[in-house]
Amino acid sequence: MRSFFFIFLMFGSICLKSALALTPEAHLSDEKQEQRAINLFKEIRCISCGGQVIESSNSTFSAQMRELVRQEIADGVSDEQIKLQLREKFGDDILVSPPLTNHNIWLWLLPIILAVIIPLHAVKGWTRSGRGSSLS
Repeated sequence: MRSFFFIFLMFGSICLKSALALTPEAHLSDEKQEQRAINLFKEIRCISCGGQVIESSNSTFSAQMRELVRQEIADGVSDEQIKLQLREKFGDDILVSPPLTNHNIWLWLLPIILAVIIPLHAVKGWTRSGRGSSLS
């Protein structure tokens, strides 16, 4: 009987500890504002989670960021201004899709340029070697 009581007590304490760990976050009372917050959560990365968006991350950093975003929205700050503030504080890596700047334009253009130049160079070399002239 004693062991049953001990097991029951241990199980109860584990369940209580788990229930206390799952404290829900406070949501915005205005449904449109809450939807704006959720949309922003999908655009902001958790920098301590390896790039996971803060919407689906359970880290302390993500919880703090969600709280910050909700507070900014409640204060009337626009989405673009919130993203700008986060970029100023954490850099471009905080956003899932960073804006196109002079610093990262080559990251976007280089694959396109190479996708055009390499096949053209290969075709030019193929036709110059004489293989393209005889089709027999």
